[in-house]
Amino acid sequence: MLFRSPATLIMFFKTKERAPIRLERKDDAGDVIKNMGFFRAIVETAKNFNVVRVFFLMKVIGISNGIFMYLAMYVNIFYVFNGDKGAGAAQAAQLAIVTMIISFLLIPVTRWMCKRFEKHRTLAFSMVMLGTGAGLQWVLYIPGKPFFQFILTPFLAVGFTAFYIVINAMIADITDDDELRTGERREAMIGAVMSFFNKAMDVFQNFLAGAVLVMAGLHAASGGDQADGVIWNLRFMSSIIPCVIIFSGIILLWKYPLTE
Repeated sequence: MLFRSPATLIMFFKTKERAPIRLERKDDAGDVIKNMGFFRAIVETAKNFNVVRVFFLMKVIGISNGIFMYLAMYVNIFYVFNGDKGAGAAQAAQLAIVTMIISFLLIPVTRWMCKRFEKHRTLAFSMVMLGTGAGLQWVLYIPGKPFFQFILTPFLAVGFTAFYIVINAMIADITDDDELRTGERREAMIGAVMSFFNKAMDVFQNFLAGAVLVMAGLHAASGGDQADGVIWNLRFMSSIIPCVIIFSGIILLWKYPLTE
């Protein structure tokens, strides 16, 4: 916090914008079209299907991971470790560390895949890995045998690393495509529109995350002695539902037009 504000000010005042590119656009009557205003710019951004496509891809992963897959933590504690919160938390930390190490090593591999197979295919592969990892949670979360969970780490590491690297690169492509369509360079507007809708969806996502936990019927004070069906609900919501959501999201990449 001590250095954040000065660094932000330096970035704000010292970063140079790229040279503006203005294309003279004319309507059917031959009249020059003026630069679009603020509200029209928002509408034009929302009308670009590629922007909408990438936004919903981000939300597919956000919802599957932020609402459903996070329930795996409760499955670990109340199913695998029979209510032992300390052991469950330690296991989650170990999985996170191993996944982080694998993810770091996979960054150059992800770059190579984008160059070799195109970004949208790499993104689809990452979603297949994430969906498979989510589905495997159903069989790899075994009471008293937490070591089986480490089988998941390559799937999650490959999936999340490739997804979050590629999805941001695709936003840059969308910006270039938008410039070709509108004649204006609008990184800020595209970023602002996506940021606004992301925050709006995050409010709903946070509310739904709590509602899903209530729907599962979890009672933390009961430890491993949960009511009938609670553990099954948690396992289903943390594994099968995100698996279906992620694989369904791959449909959004059908006939993605922005290739190299």
